[in-house]
Amino acid sequence: MPVPGAGLSGVLALRSLEDATAIRDRLADARDVLVIGGGFIGLEVAATARRSGARVTVVEAGPRLMARAVSGPMSAFLAGHHREQGVRVLLG
Repeated sequence: MPVPGAGLSGVLALRSLEDATAIRDRLADARDVLVIGGGFIGLEVAATARRSGARVTVVEAGPRLMARAVSGPMSAFLAGHHREQGVRVLLG
């Protein structure tokens, strides 16, 4: 990830099975989770983290979740559902 802090302890990227395993292992003890990206994978990680009891924030650079994959109404539904589950969703 080409952003300041990407190399810090606790900052994980998801690009491989090994990454997924590392994230899964860390979620068991995570209190706060920040997910960058509101696509399929990011929202699945957010939901899993929330179910494990973590406080979760999803940050999506675009104006809505899953903008390339679903319609505007479906995107709004997904954002509302995640918020109802206690996920903080930040757009734009």
